[in-house]
Amino acid sequence: MMDELREMARAPVAIFERFLGELQQITRDKSVAAPSGIERLNTLQAVMVREIEESLRRFRTGMGDAEAMRLSLLYPFPRNLHEDIKRAMQHLQQLLDLAARRDDLLRAWEDQPGDAVLEGYRAALEQHEAETVELYEAHAERVLRRKGDPAALEAFLRLRAKAQEDRRSPAQRQAQGELAEIEQLKHEVTLATQIVASTLKVSGSIATVGAGWRQGSRLRLTPEVQGRTSVLILSRSHPAMAAQLADAGRTGMGLVLPEALPPGAPLNLIVKPMDGRRDEFQMQGDVRWCRGHVHAPGRFQAGVCLAPGAEGEWVSMLSYLAELQRDGRAVIERYLAT
Repeated sequence: MMDELREMARAPVAIFERFLGELQQITRDKSVAAPSGIERLNTLQAVMVREIEESLRRFRTGMGDAEAMRLSLLYPFPRNLHEDIKRAMQHLQQLLDLAARRDDLLRAWEDQPGDAVLEGYRAALEQHEAETVELYEAHAERVLRRKGDPAALEAFLRLRAKAQEDRRSPAQRQAQGELAEIEQLKHEVTLATQIVASTLKVSGSIATVGAGWRQGSRLRLTPEVQGRTSVLILSRSHPAMAAQLADAGRTGMGLVLPEALPPGAPLNLIVKPMDGRRDEFQMQGDVRWCRGHVHAPGRFQAGVCLAPGAEGEWVSMLSYLAELQRDGRAVIERYLAT
């Protein structure tokens, strides 16, 4: 930016020097008659004036932008708290209005038969009422299941699936196809490792380890195995807490927590097998996501990405956990936080 400004600042002088050079050529040219020379001089002067004016205009514009940018860095404007509060209140009001609409719909659904709920959803789709459609797709299934109307429920599920499919962008459609292919590949790898384990007559844990250690997958632990390992969390912003190890993979782990942790929070982890077969060890990681536990109110689920530093101990721990599940009950899942 500054190089451009310097070049624009020198432009008027450069244009004038070029004009002088061309003027000297005209005066040295003996073949040019006086009237013709004067006409060429006037034309050349007019061109020079226009070029200088244009160069000055560009310089003033560029200089103004450069000054504004640097002054804003040196003396930033204070935040307009009034406008920030106004925008936040507007957003809050939109959420409150949406929650009120949801409550109104839920109350109306309670007094309606399943067919009426289905027709309401179909009408919202036809009228392109995006927020109403979102409320139906989020809550109507639960209401229809409670009403015990299997025909209306099945029709709603088919209509919702078609509506969601129609709204998908080309990129989303491609992602959907690739996810299906990934699931097939995971199934093929799991089946292949199980066949190898069976053929070689070695420990059945080979199958679970072969599928569960791939990056982007998790070895889902049974409740019995979860109780064999404790994880103590030391966070800078929260007191120490004990967590339950729910799943594990090469790059991270899933934990069940008594309290929520903010995404991005750095953690110090102390992993300790409860049966005394292995020594405890320490690892570091950070929280990728955290949400309320689906099946345990008051508890939370979190995905933790592990930092380099204790790969040897962690890989050994994965092997230990896989051995505990050598009966083949492990379920391999895609790690959603990565």
